[in-house]
Amino acid sequence: MTSNQSLLQGQSGQAAPAAPAAPAAPAAPAAPSPPARLHEIPQYLCGEQRARLRQQFNTQEISAAKLIRKYDRDGNKALDLTELRRLLGDYNHSKGDPQDDEVDFICKVADLNKDGVLCQDELLFGMRAWFAFQRMPKLVGAAFTRYSIGNGPMPSDEVMKEMLLTLNESQHVGDEEVKYVKETALILGATEDYVTVLQMRKAVAAWYLNIERGETPKTALAVHAMTATKNRLLKIDSLSLLMQGQCDYSGRGTIVIVSLAAFFFILMPLLEIWLADILTAPFTCEHPHLDAGLWWTGVMKLVQVVVVLLFGVLSSMFTVPVQVKIGFGVAFMVAFIIMAMMYIFGVAHVLASTPTRCGFTLWHICHLVYLDVPVFAALVFCCGIPCMFCCMGSRQFLKEAEIDETLNNRAQP
Repeated sequence: MTSNQSLLQGQSGQAAPAAPAAPAAPAAPAAPSPPARLHEIPQYLCGEQRARLRQQFNTQEISAAKLIRKYDRDGNKALDLTELRRLLGDYNHSKGDPQDDEVDFICKVADLNKDGVLCQDELLFGMRAWFAFQRMPKLVGAAFTRYSIGNGPMPSDEVMKEMLLTLNESQHVGDEEVKYVKETALILGATEDYVTVLQMRKAVAAWYLNIERGETPKTALAVHAMTATKNRLLKIDSLSLLMQGQCDYSGRGTIVIVSLAAFFFILMPLLEIWLADILTAPFTCEHPHLDAGLWWTGVMKLVQVVVVLLFGVLSSMFTVPVQVKIGFGVAFMVAFIIMAMMYIFGVAHVLASTPTRCGFTLWHICHLVYLDVPVFAALVFCCGIPCMFCCMGSRQFLKEAEIDETLNNRAQP
């Protein structure tokens, strides 16, 4: 205590008043919550383009529902941000990983309680808004231009309603829908003084497909199921991944592919070479060089295997120049043409000879190599794969029909 303070305290008998505290900093304004969800309107109260786009989303909604089950790793029937990113990347696989603004858009319009996770209803609503944002018709852009929407002050209720009436093709638009679009624009970063075209377009997208779910036509379900099956088969690329060293070597698919490849392209050619050495065609055979043809057939198969494996190893380790790729391709085609000619001659020689004169074992081995295995492979390729595709597609159709019925039941009040 200083002498001046002591003197003042002694004169008054009281302590000097403390200096006033600095004013507290104002609390940061809380982020606005998403507006309350609108009641979905019947399809007969919306424009034709809105109803058509809602119908198109039905099959996409089924895909989204399946992916929700796939990426709900912890089984809590909700997705966090990481799981949402994985889902969107799989859902939008043709366009790459989702952008940050896309994930942010879905979370802001769908996460009503702002708990950082999206339940199934919230996620389906968010993906519906995202789908509309990506596929809304050109009429939306024309209406924005006509009513000067975006890159300026927030439109008035009257202007906003006129614009929504235009998008709804003169069908009724309620005041609550106008309020919803404006509040959605605010949670996306707009203010009453300024709103961008992108913010308004996203806000309109959240409203655009707010329509009751209709029944999905069976033809649309069938087409979607077959397309999903085709995409699933095209994604089975274990052989190329195996060549690049990116496969799960303990996986069942990898083990099956490696086993089949080893049997048909390594073990069988080695057996052909070995049997051709120990089983010599007698001079009484109609074609005494039957064993030599079998030997060379096995050799040419191994040559093709070596070319493919060598190219795969080099591709996984280095950037292969175009000239080298062409060289490997030419070598493979030459070996393939030679082997094809040997197969043609082998078939002709087997059919023109008999087991009694050429040796029972040698003739049947040649018959197996030149006739039985190629015919079986052709049957599998021409009949087996289409049958497998139809079976997988039918199973996919039944699954999607079940999911479609579940979504319809959830949509009913």
